[in-house]
Amino acid sequence: MKSFKVMTLLFVILITIGANVPYLIKQFSSGSDKATEVGIVADEAKLGEKLTPILTKYPGEVKFVPVQGGEEKAKSLLKHKELEGYLVLKDGNSADFPDVIYKDQRTTPDTSMKLKLHTILQTVKSNYILSEAGLTESQLNAIQSPVHIETEQVNASDQEAGKTQGEQAIAYIFVYAINFLLYMSILGYGQMVATEITAEKSSRVMEILITSVSPLKQMFGKIFGICILGLVQILLCVITVFANLMLPWNRELLSGLNLSFRDLPIDLIIYFVIFYLAGFFIYATMYAAVGSMVSRTEELGQAVMPVMFLVIISFFIASFGMQNPNSTLVTVMSFIPFFSPLIMFLRIGLSDPALWEILISIGIMFASIGILAWLSAKIYRAGVLMYGKRPSFKELRKAMKSFNA
Repeated sequence: MKSFKVMTLLFVILITIGANVPYLIKQFSSGSDKATEVGIVADEAKLGEKLTPILTKYPGEVKFVPVQGGEEKAKSLLKHKELEGYLVLKDGNSADFPDVIYKDQRTTPDTSMKLKLHTILQTVKSNYILSEAGLTESQLNAIQSPVHIETEQVNASDQEAGKTQGEQAIAYIFVYAINFLLYMSILGYGQMVATEITAEKSSRVMEILITSVSPLKQMFGKIFGICILGLVQILLCVITVFANLMLPWNRELLSGLNLSFRDLPIDLIIYFVIFYLAGFFIYATMYAAVGSMVSRTEELGQAVMPVMFLVIISFFIASFGMQNPNSTLVTVMSFIPFFSPLIMFLRIGLSDPALWEILISIGIMFASIGILAWLSAKIYRAGVLMYGKRPSFKELRKAMKSFNA
């Protein structure tokens, strides 16, 4: 229980830090909001003299300062840290724009500054040539204004409208976050189920417990108890996320990105609960069966490896499917019970599977839970009292036949 509290607190702290990273970066860099000053030397360049007033009025993180007195004056300002660097504008072969040389005191090239200057000068060059061609300021602004493209999902059934750009974005974030939480929960809490059972076996506590509580009640009691712990932890994480995103600076950021939690469909939250519970019980019963076959906790890591591989493969396919949720691989895997909890949930959030596909996937999962629970119960009942080396399948089958699960 102590480890649960520590891990929950750690998750809450990490989520809080992660949700406020943009705000923290802004606060720590608030003292460096002053624009970088770059000098302009254009004493002998006719084009340079025309462009200097345009550059000095250019808004942004680079402030251009005209330097009177040539390069000697610019070097003096550079030496006294009054300039980050300076541009030398010279008339060249082009009649439209001068040759540009950037000079600073760095021993290695400042690629970041070069990129900024290139972007600014390219814009200034375009504006200058267009203005010389006789375009008005309003026409220049119209040319520079970015083209905005709104995306909207088309529902293949044509029975209802598809998802808007905001709904797609919030669904993408929600699906990725929930799939990651489900992946971590299955690995963490599934391991906890197996560890609890193995620890009781290795300490011989199981022999005392089995006289008062039936093995089946023990197994399902552990699974249900740890499942509730997992749900509580996820609920606390979700509350932490929402609480942090409701802070003024985060609400402003979300608003700027056109994201709103009102765009999150309620049915997606309901499906999350269904698929989380189904996925947890599918894997928890498998972990319980494996844990009952191991007598020492040192052997548990190797024993649960096949189950872990199934979880990891499921997560990797789901990650791949985020970019192409309608691919054949994703569609087929969404009906396989070991992969359905992550992959069908992914399809529901990012695509538009037919209702019958969702119902079949859920039906297969719940049928698999029943079969795995029955099989795991037989293995658990036979395995909890088998000590020494891990039993072979032949020994396990023989022991299972001696019990009526």
